[in-house]
Amino acid sequence: MKKKVFGMIAVMALAGALAVGCGGDDKKETEPATTTEKTTEKAETEKAAE
Repeated sequence: MKKKVFGMIAVMALAGALAVGCGGDDKKETEPATTTEKTTEKAETEKAAE
């Protein structure tokens, strides 16, 4: 009986973690940061070349 209860709790915890971990798509927040880094690197490279 204890094994069944523990097994069900474990399954529910793993299912909850899977739903939370795979639930969102935060690409909009990371794209501007990468663009800014590339622009900054390009500007620094151009300044160094002069």
